[in-house]
Amino acid sequence: MRFAAPLDDELRRYIVRLVKHQSLTIAEVNRRVGERAEAAGGRRPSYAAVRLCVHEVRLKLQDPTWLDLYLRIAYEHESPEVLVHKALGIDTPMLRGRRRAG
Repeated sequence: MRFAAPLDDELRRYIVRLVKHQSLTIAEVNRRVGERAEAAGGRRPSYAAVRLCVHEVRLKLQDPTWLDLYLRIAYEHESPEVLVHKALGIDTPMLRGRRRAG
């Protein structure tokens, strides 16, 4: 019985490059990652592992940078609370760029 290979660091970096620079579906990313793994002499990782990694990368790309947050505080009168939320890893509408009502 053969099991899918875990995602190694090289394949994770490859997924990051694919997601950052191209608008590919998860299925296409999975195909390309599988081909790369086999070309390197390994086994294909599972679709689920690739899917989770793609979602993680896409969420990370949506996070504002520290500079973005400081500029929003300085020029858009955003609450400094967003810095605490980012530091603690709390996902809030403020971090996604939506303004609070009020």
